[in-house]
Amino acid sequence: MSPTRRAVLVLALIILLTVVAPLLAIRAMGSPDVAFDAAMESERTGLSDPHSWTHTPVGTPRSIIVFTSNGVVGVSQVVSCLYGGISMASVTTAVDAAGEAGAVRTFFLGAGIPTGPQTVTCDLITATVIDVHFVSMSFTASRDTEILDTDISQGDQANPSAFMSYRGRVSVSAMIFYSGADIPPVVPVCSFAICTLGPTMDQGAFGDSTAYQTPGTSLDPTVGWTQASDDVAVAYIAISETSVGADGFNSLVLVAAEAQGANCANPGGGISVKSGLDNGDGGGTARDGILQAGEVDAGPFYVCNGATGATGASGFTALAVLASESPGVNCATGGTKITSGLDNGDGGGTANDGILQAGEVDFTSYACNGATGATGATGATGATGPTGPAGSDGRAAIWTVAGLLTASGAILAIAALRGKKP
Repeated sequence: MSPTRRAVLVLALIILLTVVAPLLAIRAMGSPDVAFDAAMESERTGLSDPHSWTHTPVGTPRSIIVFTSNGVVGVSQVVSCLYGGISMASVTTAVDAAGEAGAVRTFFLGAGIPTGPQTVTCDLITATVIDVHFVSMSFTASRDTEILDTDISQGDQANPSAFMSYRGRVSVSAMIFYSGADIPPVVPVCSFAICTLGPTMDQGAFGDSTAYQTPGTSLDPTVGWTQASDDVAVAYIAISETSVGADGFNSLVLVAAEAQGANCANPGGGISVKSGLDNGDGGGTARDGILQAGEVDAGPFYVCNGATGATGASGFTALAVLASESPGVNCATGGTKITSGLDNGDGGGTANDGILQAGEVDFTSYACNGATGATGATGATGATGPTGPAGSDGRAAIWTVAGLLTASGAILAIAALRGKKP
């Protein structure tokens, strides 16, 4: 077999193993992705300002919610809260301004959460003497979390509730309920999952209760409380793992034998290389694993066989080697390392053996995958659907959601090879 034909076969095998065969990474996503971790409560009954307590998570927290509740006036007495010195976002405030007035407020932290026991500090309205009940909750997840939906109920009403939109994502809801009832309500309502009662506070003529949904579900639930008509102020919050940004486009290469001619004048010709992102430019199809004409960003470049010697001996064959490049300084998102050169035995190698050895490498280049796109903004909450017909009485059912299996693939690709043009 001639050196040229042998080199073409070696290159074809390399391309088959490193470019054509996709490497699939499959991740099984269990349910829930967000899970309740721990709840702590504290009551401010004196004149301290700010008020602090310690929250001790069981696992690694990815979400922190702080609920606050006060009676006497329909104005929240809490201005702001910190978790481990990190400012929390103020999310919702619900008030009952008449009768047995009261207010609740919710704060949230979903990224950069320190681990281990942390001090929670809340700043109050200056000179307030009103008692305030605080509840901190932590939730675990596989990555940072975000608010998916919020709602409030306020004013005199019976059985306050809210429909929470999860948009098909595994999520959990949590809530705090201020009530003018003498005994704080202890019967939370959650469709499609269990609502677990959290810390409660009975302050005489009024009180409050907290609850959280478990396990997570992707089914939109109705959450709330059961009580006779009375003064209420309820704050609801739904949380989920942050959305993943769209995958970047893979880089691709088209390597072909180049016949002897204008681009490679020596016998046997050489190799031509074209490269680009699999992004559908020029009317192509994005992410189909084929480098189409409109997607070519670089090339063609040529790696040509060596010239025939004076005695008539065949010139040295051009070789190229492709290898996976891990994310790092050469390719931030990973890609392919390309080395090329003549099979001439330089550096102590063996000439014409069809193997590109270290001393024979003349050029090194990298084909890098596209960067991951930014996380998209959360879409607006859709309108509440019409109430369905009442079902017949039956035994209570608890719904859970099975894991969602997702697959992501990595296709090794090749970019511009810096060969010499004749």
